[in-house]
Amino acid sequence: MKLSKQLWLLISLLLVTAFVGSFMFSSLNIRNYVEEQLQLKNSDTANALALTISQSEKDRALIETFMATQFDMGHFRHISLEPVSGEPIVFQAGANTAEQQAPGWFQALLPLDSPTASARIMSGWNEYGLIRVSSATDDAYELLWSTVQRTLMWLLFLLVLVAVAARYLVRTITGPLDGVVRQAEAIGNQQFIEGEEPNTDELRRVARAMNRLAAKVKAMLARERNHVEDLRFALQHDELTGLPNRKVLMQSLEQLLSEGSAEDQHGLLLLRVLSLNELNQRLGRKGADDFLCQVAEVLQEQQDSTHDNGGTALAARLNGSDFAFLFHDRPDLHQLVEVLNHKLDAINQQTLDENRPLPVIMAGEWIRGDEQRASVMIRVDALLAKAELEWPEQNCLLSEATQETDARSVDQWRSLLTGALANERTRLTASPVYSPDGDYRFEDLTAELSTEEGDIPISQFGPWARRFGLESEFDQQLLTAAIGYLEEDSQRQVAVRLSQEALDSVAFVSAMTGQLRHSPELTSRLTLAIRETAAFANVEKFTDFSGLVTRFGCRVALVDASTTFLASNLLPTLGLSFIHLDSNVASALDQDQEEALFIQRVCSVAHSVGMTVIMDEMTGDQNRRATQCGVDGFRKQERLPN
Repeated sequence: MKLSKQLWLLISLLLVTAFVGSFMFSSLNIRNYVEEQLQLKNSDTANALALTISQSEKDRALIETFMATQFDMGHFRHISLEPVSGEPIVFQAGANTAEQQAPGWFQALLPLDSPTASARIMSGWNEYGLIRVSSATDDAYELLWSTVQRTLMWLLFLLVLVAVAARYLVRTITGPLDGVVRQAEAIGNQQFIEGEEPNTDELRRVARAMNRLAAKVKAMLARERNHVEDLRFALQHDELTGLPNRKVLMQSLEQLLSEGSAEDQHGLLLLRVLSLNELNQRLGRKGADDFLCQVAEVLQEQQDSTHDNGGTALAARLNGSDFAFLFHDRPDLHQLVEVLNHKLDAINQQTLDENRPLPVIMAGEWIRGDEQRASVMIRVDALLAKAELEWPEQNCLLSEATQETDARSVDQWRSLLTGALANERTRLTASPVYSPDGDYRFEDLTAELSTEEGDIPISQFGPWARRFGLESEFDQQLLTAAIGYLEEDSQRQVAVRLSQEALDSVAFVSAMTGQLRHSPELTSRLTLAIRETAAFANVEKFTDFSGLVTRFGCRVALVDASTTFLASNLLPTLGLSFIHLDSNVASALDQDQEEALFIQRVCSVAHSVGMTVIMDEMTGDQNRRATQCGVDGFRKQERLPN
């Protein structure tokens, strides 16, 4: 039972006890007071009549007149005179036929006693007789009834006032306590938030201790992030030129292709410095390195210029002699090559030999938003190899037209996707995730379309769904299918990969909230996964989404993560379930000690805030090395039947 309910139960018991006790005590006091007044009235009347009759003639008619007058004036039950000799004189009230205000049950509950008072009448020195007086109780009951009613109203009014004050008191106590409980629960869920310190001494000490814990965790994470950032920069940047390396280019290209729309256009230009060994012999190691750095500076300047003009670009060094320039929309390939050739020619004349051709070749082409990274790199590498064969006659080959990767037209894609939504042809693809020991952890769910021509994975139809604004609708069908999938097996744990529009779609969030509210028994086995780039593109929306989901008992995770999540100060407060590291983060884990140390640091930071770390399954040696670094699970590429 909640503390607030216990307090209310205790307060209610005390209030009811006090109210009933006060009411009974007041009612009995009022009754005693009325009885005392009746007794005084009887005694005073008896003494007054006795004195009057004692001082008057002892004429029976006169005495009856005195008694009748008093009887009619005072609401008496009876007045009687018992003379020493002779017949008694008695005035007795008849039955009261008038309707009484005081109900019978009240009269039975609080009976009034009107004791008979007596006084002696003297005739000279001799006793004449004894007069007895007893008052009627009808009016006394009405007085008692009205007084008790007024007392009850006042006590009820006071009860309401005390209840209001008690409500404020309970809120004053439980309000700060609720905050402390929420903070404790958050810390238990690895959400290291800092809360306000309440005014209550005991609660303040508890809150202060938890705030210190949260602050220490955040400070520790900040230190770890700095170490990881240093390792990340060393792993992702070329030591000589300072440019991003091949891993970064592959991640950026994958991100453009996976998160962009199908109609997006990207450009990729590869550059190769020819005869690098010959340059080393002619210029020496330092001279050759200086030439490579000058090439890198040219690409860096072009990247900065593209950013200044509102475009997106990335210059990278792929290996010893190869460079790359990846861009989105802004630059024109011909213009880009012309600018680069002009700058590189100037370097060639100053550094090398103006009589020799520029020992740099280039190959580039436009890329469609729905292409696959591997096919893009194969084509551009082939184009670069062809350019090398044609050097020195020309040093650049460009492919003007984008490659058609799908026979479907735009209208056919639109019809296919809208038809799939209307007919609910979205199916689940389940990839199992196992611990390093082979124990089942959960299933990673993605969507695919079932068509007459075969199943279409999300990697193919996703860009087109994004172009037509249908991603959130596919997310909704995927979530519905996942909930049904959970209902089939009470032991099943799943993670559902949602699109980047899941955070922005009000309709999806509303529908998701309704589904989670109606399936409370399933939410503890459900994790909603968001791509890292989508999550941290709008941290505020992701934080709100995470808070909403966790209130229903679900967990949130990051997938296809690099190291962006480590840079967020909100990481200790999000309570993420797991992170799925991008495969490019650990492509040479078994051979590169720095890469292994980097993964170890990433796992350390993730574990400190309660997250598990998973990766795609690799080779046996790489899996063993990843396990040694702290990786908690591997996603197999096989598909489970469903």
